[in-house]
Amino acid sequence: MQPAPDYLPLVYGAYAAVSVVLTIFLARTLSVNGRIFLEKVFVDDRDFGDAVNRLLVVGFYLAAMHFANLWIFNRIRRGARQAVIPPPIVEHGRLDLAAAG
Repeated sequence: MQPAPDYLPLVYGAYAAVSVVLTIFLARTLSVNGRIFLEKVFVDDRDFGDAVNRLLVVGFYLAAMHFANLWIFNRIRRGARQAVIPPPIVEHGRLDLAAAG
C-alpha cells in the first residue's frame, strides 16, 4: 500500500504565490489612488506628497513581510514543540490496585 501524496507543500506554495501577487496588486492600487488623495493634502509641495506616497507603499510591503515572518516563526516554534511532545498513549483499561494487593 502506497502512502498518500503530501499536497501540503504544494498548497502552501500556491497560497504564497497568490498572496504575493495580491499584495503587489493592492500596493500598486493604493499607490495610484492614494497619490490623488495626497495631491489634495499637499497642494503646496507635490514632491513631498509623492515621497509620502512611496513611504506608505514601502510600509505596506513591510507590514505584509511582518505577517509572513510571524507565520514562519510560528511554524518553526510549532515544529520545535512537537519534537519534544511525547506520543499520545491510548488508555486500554484501568488497573485495580485494591484487587491486586
